Amino acid sequence: MSTQGFISAAESLVGTTPYVFGGVTPAGLDCSGLVYWAAGTQGVAVPRTTQGEWSGLMAVSTPIPGDLILFDVPSDGPPQPQHVGIYLAPNTMVSAPHTGLYVSYSTIPNESDISIMGYRRINFGTPAPTPSPITDLEELLMDPMFAVRYLYRFALHREVDAVGFSTWVNYLQNGGTLNNFLAALQDSDEGRAVLAGSLRPGV
Repeated sequence: MSTQGFISAAESLVGTTPYVFGGVTPAGLDCSGLVYWAAGTQGVAVPRTTQGEWSGLMAVSTPIPGDLILFDVPSDGPPQPQHVGIYLAPNTMVSAPHTGLYVSYSTIPNESDISIMGYRRINFGTPAPTPSPITDLEELLMDPMFAVRYLYRFALHREVDAVGFSTWVNYLQNGGTLNNFLAALQDSDEGRAVLAGSLRPGV
């Protein structure tokens, strides 16, 4: 049970494990699922979701190898963790990027469209049983906003972790009405194409 074991477990999936939303096994996993699985190989339980990893793990100001780097997409409105990677060295991390790619090494982005929110550290000194992954339904019940973001991003981008739009925050804050949803769709070329029927989600 060690930080190095955690890193090695994550690195063992590089180039072989595809990104799968909600996945938590080497057959396919998402960004927070990679953290969840790799920590589990060391007998350590961590939260299953990026939001849980952000709020449930120890904050640190300067990362060391094995720490988590959490990212925000500023265009989505108020800061919230939407992607997580495992810090390896200055400007290098390992993560499950997005649909269509495999677990991989990459540089650490910190640009206008995605920025570092902060760092979190896993305590590998206290073993604990790894809980069963929560189901999609349980996640929806825990975070009603998740369902909204899921539907919107899937409709526009055919993948649920794609970059959203700041107007979608208005939808959430205004009670989630159909009119708000349609207005949000109108704010992008893809959204207007969906409404016009010329772009079919999932194709």
